[in-house]
Amino acid sequence: GVWGYSLGGAMGIITSAKYKGIDALVSDSVFANFPEMVTHYYQNLGPLKYIFSSFSRLLGRYVLGVRFIENSPEYFVDKITSPILIIHSVEDDFVPYEHAKRLFNKAPEPKKLWEVEGVHIGLDRAFTSEYRETILSFFKQHLGG
Repeated sequence: GVWGYSLGGAMGIITSAKYKGIDALVSDSVFANFPEMVTHYYQNLGPLKYIFSSFSRLLGRYVLGVRFIENSPEYFVDKITSPILIIHSVEDDFVPYEHAKRLFNKAPEPKKLWEVEGVHIGLDRAFTSEYRETILSFFKQHLGG
């Protein structure tokens, strides 16, 4: 099984869609669409947010050779064949909760969404035992043992 947080969770979704050897996937606090997330990140800049987010995409494309729009998890999640547990805080102010809902709605069954309230980031630290037990239970259910 694969567990990934934030960008690691995004890579888990993309990898699971491309390579069928992953038997269970846990994706925590993952963005659905990278360009949208970057625009949200720059939201306090008002209209300048579009300039900065466009610059970030161009930088990624021409410096890193990555087209972020084509490598966003929402374009891959419907192709995964492994069970997926999506974890996200309803109050997340960095990656809006709507991203988790979009990924969950596009993911095939079997799937589970754990919506956490009362914390905006750091679910693993805020809900230590519940977080650990939820993930272990999911992996035991889908991986055996």
